[in-house]
Amino acid sequence: MSSQVVCPIGYKCPNHGMCTAIKCPPGTFNSCEGKERCDPCPVGRYCTTVTTSLLCPAGSFCPAGSSTPSDCLAGHFCTVGLGAGKVCPADHYCPFNSMSVPIPCPTGLTSSTGMTQCSPIPPPPPPSPPNNPPTRRSIEETAGGKVVAGRRLMAADGVDNDDVMATGGAAIYAVGTMVALLASGLVVRAAVSTVRRARQLASDENAEPIK
Repeated sequence: MSSQVVCPIGYKCPNHGMCTAIKCPPGTFNSCEGKERCDPCPVGRYCTTVTTSLLCPAGSFCPAGSSTPSDCLAGHFCTVGLGAGKVCPADHYCPFNSMSVPIPCPTGLTSSTGMTQCSPIPPPPPPSPPNNPPTRRSIEETAGGKVVAGRRLMAADGVDNDDVMATGGAAIYAVGTMVALLASGLVVRAAVSTVRRARQLASDENAEPIK
């Protein structure tokens, strides 16, 4: 009758009546006797042998089941014991593999997250134009280029329609007043000329005939 032997460290014995133990594969470990299965190497650690689990070093990352550390990729950085790299933060850059600390951007430069280089800070946007009062051009320019009485003027140069209407109306009123005054002056002059002509004719009729 054969005697039973306990499954040794670094091996697994999943079935009853096994004659030969199975060695644990890379990336797993077994530090105890009598195990039915091998345990995967934990996150943030790597297993160089089936009996040894080591902490993942800075500049590398170790997902579950790692037998060797993996280099941290550019655009990321890795501190000790990570299972995945950290994204390089904003205003920093990570230009190389295996970086453990991100580099701050120099003065005048910036970056978004996950960048391998910094870029110049963009200039601020130009200020908004001032809200200037309407100009003569904005009043007189319409679709046809003329001021039309009794019709709403279209806004020009960013002037509000109501402002244009009010200012345009004042301009039309001023022009109309000037026309009325000129017309009145012509009527008065015509009347004075008629009176003078009538007086001249009357004076001629009362004059004595020449003998």
